[in-house]
Amino acid sequence: MKKLSQSMLADIVATKRKAMNMTQQELADKTGINHAQLSRLEQQDFMPSIPQLESLAEVLDFEPSDLFINSEIKKMKSPSPLNIAVAGTGYVGLSIATLLAQHNHVTAVDIIPEKVDLINNRKSRSRTTTSKSTWLKKISI
Repeated sequence: MKKLSQSMLADIVATKRKAMNMTQQELADKTGINHAQLSRLEQQDFMPSIPQLESLAEVLDFEPSDLFINSEIKKMKSPSPLNIAVAGTGYVGLSIATLLAQHNHVTAVDIIPEKVDLINNRKSRSRTTTSKSTWLKKISI
C-alpha cells in the first residue's frame, strides 16, 4: 500500500513556492489554504485534505501521485546473539539471565564470590553465606 510522504510534500511545496518567488501568504490566497496551515505543512506538522492537496498541485504545478511512496515497514535484522551482562545473581538477576540466555550469550556478575561458585558448580544457593568482598566475579550461563 502506498502512503503520502509528508516530508516529500513539505519539500516540494517549499521548493516550488520559493522558485516561483511566492510568499506563504500569496500561496494561501491562491489555494484558499490558511497561511498558518501552509507554514505548518512546510514544517511537516500538517497534512492537507485531498481538495487542499489538489489545489496546491494545481497552483505549484506538480503531480500529487508523485508524493505517494510504498509504506512497507522494513524490519532491521537483529544482531543476535548479543553479548549481555546481568548484574546480580539474586532471584531477579538469575531470572532475567535465564530468559536472555535462550537467544544470547549472557554473563551474570555478582559481588559475592560464594554465589558465583555455587552457580558455576550448579549447586543450590538456598543457604549461601555472605561476604563483604567487593570484587566482581563472572558467571557464564
